[in-house]
Amino acid sequence: MSLENALKDFLNKTDFVRFDTFFTGFMLGVPKDCYTEEERKQACSLFREKTDKREIASYPTIRKWFGLGGKTKPDRMQIFEIAFALSLSAQDVNLILKEGMFEPGIRINDYREIIFWFGLLNHLSYEECCVMIEQFERHINSDLVIVQATNTAELLYAFENNKQLSKDEFMDWLDSIAGVFKGYGKTALNYMLKLKKLVVSYMRKEWKILLENMLASTDFETWKKKKRNRHKLSEGEQIRQYLYKEKSLSDERRKEILDMVSFVYFEEDNNVRVLAEIFPDTRISLLRDTLLRGMTQKHLSDLLNIAKQKEKDMELTRKRYELLDSMEKNPEAVKQLSQIEKNKREHKRRMVQVERADLLPFIQYVAVFRYLEEISACGKKYEAKKAKEQFVILADQILTACNMAVISEKYELDSLLLLGFQEDDCYLYEELAEQLVMMKMD
Repeated sequence: MSLENALKDFLNKTDFVRFDTFFTGFMLGVPKDCYTEEERKQACSLFREKTDKREIASYPTIRKWFGLGGKTKPDRMQIFEIAFALSLSAQDVNLILKEGMFEPGIRINDYREIIFWFGLLNHLSYEECCVMIEQFERHINSDLVIVQATNTAELLYAFENNKQLSKDEFMDWLDSIAGVFKGYGKTALNYMLKLKKLVVSYMRKEWKILLENMLASTDFETWKKKKRNRHKLSEGEQIRQYLYKEKSLSDERRKEILDMVSFVYFEEDNNVRVLAEIFPDTRISLLRDTLLRGMTQKHLSDLLNIAKQKEKDMELTRKRYELLDSMEKNPEAVKQLSQIEKNKREHKRRMVQVERADLLPFIQYVAVFRYLEEISACGKKYEAKKAKEQFVILADQILTACNMAVISEKYELDSLLLLGFQEDDCYLYEELAEQLVMMKMD
């Protein structure tokens, strides 16, 4: 099947797993690819009955969780409230988060989530856990230092040894290790940084070849041999010096080569170039009926700066409780508290965490270029099956380490990326999404 036909089939496919289909199947206990409206209504009614019509969200919103009157999904904290309302296990919560929300499972380095986990295991109420969370937040010291290291395995081991403590003993334990609760996926962030670095490395290799080809049409090599001080300058500096003095090049050509020199030899802040290489442009919004998306420079910046964002959030939380406790004595506290609440709401929008949809396009890019380098080095021909296998192996390795669901064709993004491995060539996410956009525009 040609890529064009494969993409047409992809656009017409309606049974990809999304939260509404996952949650409908979860409530009915009968996982399927698709559900009738009657089955969705049945699942929604069952949910309302089992939760005693608890107002976790408005009724129209809850209906949308089941694909009735629209589609949406709860936020991460609402999943925990749902878990208590339905008396779910921690295993159920992990399943919903990973396979329904496409997010990491329970984050044990988030004090809220470890408290909810403790509550689920010890049959506490959601309200009791919220009180415990407030208690922990009130004890945050101004000199608290957050440990910015990967410590999931150690924390899981410690939790296993402390999960049967009394509430008070458990809270004392949490207070004693408060610095480990950084509240974001350090492993996922580390992989994001590593993948971005690899992408830049592959891009520079490609651009360097293009740059050398451009310079081959000039007398740069002849000029370089005549320069007495050439050994004192780097290759990039020599090219720049040549371009500034060479008058035979057009301004457009000079600018083009200088831009390539900048990226290949000098540029450190390369987010814009990386995003243009990995993700489709803003026209991806035309695919609004899919879960496919692009990535803005701001979003990437927020992802890579999550550690600072979380530290700031902790500080705002601490100040909030300080003001709440001083309201009787401090007339200005009400006004200051209002500003803190506003800052927290605005800051919350910047606290974005690395998700599957962020990682997978980077993983595909790295897997493809790694495979192409390997076959080029040993003179082998491209084989779609082997290229796809290498992508799946790398993706599953990274996703498992990040406590995320592994690759599956039942997920929309995964299915598209796997489609990229055609018999004639492999196509990256940016190319595939752009072709889908063009099909929508026709």
